[in-house]
Amino acid sequence: MTVRATERIPNFIDGAWAPSSGTEHLEVRDPGIAELRALTPLSTGADVDLAVHAAARAFPAWRATPPVERARACSSG
Repeated sequence: MTVRATERIPNFIDGAWAPSSGTEHLEVRDPGIAELRALTPLSTGADVDLAVHAAARAFPAWRATPPVERARACSSG
C-alpha cells in the first residue's frame, strides 16, 4: 500500500479554518482501497468550547435569516 502526502483536516470555527489544539488524529481512509487520505483531529474540549461560543454568537443572525436564504447558504458549499 502506498501512502501519499496526507492532508490534515482542520476544524471550521467562526467562519474560518482553524487547527485543532489536540495532538491526536484519526485516519480517514478510502473505503474502496483502504488508502490513507487524510487525518482528522481529535479536538479538545477547548476546541469544542470555541466552536460552541462561535455558534452561540452566530445564532441570532442565522435565526433572523429567511429560510430561502438559509437554504442557499447551505447549498453553495
